[in-house]
This record gives sequence, C-alpha cells and structure tokens, in this order.
Amino acid sequence: AALMGKVEPLSLGMVFLALVWYMQGRNFWGAAFLLAWTASWKFQWLPFLGLFATVAFVRQDRSLQKFLGAVALLLLVFFAFPFALLPFERVWEAHQAWFNTLDAVVEIYWSIEHNLFVPFRKIFGNGMTLRHVHNLGLLLGVVFFLITMAATFISRKERLWVPVLFSLSLGTGYYVLFSPMSQAPGYLLGCPLLLLANVFRTEEKSAWPIKRGTVLLTLYWLMSGWIFSDLSPAVLRAWAHEYKTLPLAYFVLLIVTLVAFFRKYLPANVT
Repeated sequence: AALMGKVEPLSLGMVFLALVWYMQGRNFWGAAFLLAWTASWKFQWLPFLGLFATVAFVRQDRSLQKFLGAVALLLLVFFAFPFALLPFERVWEAHQAWFNTLDAVVEIYWSIEHNLFVPFRKIFGNGMTLRHVHNLGLLLGVVFFLITMAATFISRKERLWVPVLFSLSLGTGYYVLFSPMSQAPGYLLGCPLLLLANVFRTEEKSAWPIKRGTVLLTLYWLMSGWIFSDLSPAVLRAWAHEYKTLPLAYFVLLIVTLVAFFRKYLPANVT
C-alpha cells in the first residue's frame, strides 16, 4: 500500500496492527504511536477514536483508558511538533490555509461524492444543502455514540475484541456514509464491518442463518464492486455512478449487522 500510494489500506493496516499489539499486550507505546500517527494525518479515524473512548468509558477498563490517554497525548505532540520547529505565525497560517481549502473543496464536491446523502438527494429531491449535511452529521454522530454505548454494555461479558471491533465498524461506517468528502476508495475502510458481519454469519445461526448471511454479503459485493466493473452492462454502471449504490449497499449491510448483533446479546423476549 505504501509503495503504490494507496492511503486507505495503509492506514487500515496500521490501525489493525496497533489494535492487535495493544490487545495482545505486546507493544503499548508502539500501538499508541501507530494509532495517533494515523489519526493525525487521516481524519477518517477520528470517529473511531471517539467510539473507542466510549468503549473504554462503558467497560471501565483502566488499561484501555490509559492506552487512549497515551494516544491523546501523542496526538497533541504531533500537532505541536511543527510549532517547535517553525515560527508560530507561519504554522498557524498554514493551518488556516488548509482549513480554508478544505471548506472550499467540500462546498464543491459534497454533492457528487460517495456519501449516503447523495443517493438520498437523488431519490427524495435536491432540497438538501451542505448545512443540512453538517447538522445531520452531528445528529448521527450522537446516534452512533448511543448505539456503541448500548452494544458495549450488552456485550460486557465478552472479550474486549467484541466491542472494539464493533466500535471500529461503526467509526469507519460513520465516515464512509456521512462524511461530505467520502470517496469510493474510502470504502476499503469498510473491512471491519465485513469482519463483524462474518462473525455473526458463522457464530450465531439463530440470529443470522448462514445462507441468509452469504446471500447478503454476495449482494453487497454485487452492488459495491461488480456493478462498477467492466463485467456489468454499461447501463447498470451509469445507474450505479449516478445513484451511488456503494453507500446504499454499505448502509444495508450496516443495518443488518446491527440487527444481528443486538439479537445475539439481547434477551429473546426483547428482540
């Protein structure tokens, strides 16, 4: 990924490696460094860090809280490092220029990128504006936070990897679905959700029968990969690009996986 300049698989691999190092107790500061470094230059990972902190809060895991404290400390170090090398005004001007450029790019491209708002706009009309997108993003951030709290609580007897994988799935899912600048390559960050979906496809047949799970994952592949390739008819490819079937397919997979997760851990009389 590094040699080919592919940032998404590179950053995803770094995050996976950091989490494995931490949960195996092999390299505490190395894991914190990798996670903080990735989040410092790829903002896609900030929603995951927020939900990861939610897991630490609900589980009351002191080790996990210390780990996230180390990540936060290193993020501050990475942010402050340029100020130690260059004049303050010069670095601050660079930050302001970066944010101004980002605002301008978002204003132009948010309505044509691969976020979930684009197909909704196509289906329900063009009344949605960038301000609506920002407000909905904040609201959905709160919803994902509450879902992660509930999932962490009901799975509190499980090993730590269960809520961590859940928070990783929802954090990356939040970015690819609701970021105004979500692009097609960013859906490689959907791998954690596919892992979570496969866990319940194979471990919990009552919640997600294996045949139904296999069919769903196949449909996801058709709607997110095959339909954009030269193997599909030109008419279908044009329709997929116009209506952005990639976020729609990912959204359906996310909803079904959430249902499977809560069906596994909630009592039968509740579900």
